[in-house]
Amino acid sequence: MIGTVYRPEARQRGEHPSGYARSLLILGLAHAQAQQLDQAVAAGHDALGGSRPAWPTMVLAKRLDRVLTEKWSANWCP
Repeated sequence: MIGTVYRPEARQRGEHPSGYARSLLILGLAHAQAQQLDQAVAAGHDALGGSRPAWPTMVLAKRLDRVLTEKWSANWCP
């Protein structure tokens, strides 16, 4: 659904790159709450892989990072 609404070009130069990134971060938070680590990390990585993120995007990215750290810091070995 996110891809349909924002289309992949939104990552780099489309009309709503920040909205696209925030949607991916919210998806990442949902994956984290569902204990789906790989999907959560992938969503966060994709969200921040585009153009320079706006402030609200960075706030959500920090929240996702905090959730991932709290849930998996003891078991995560990068």
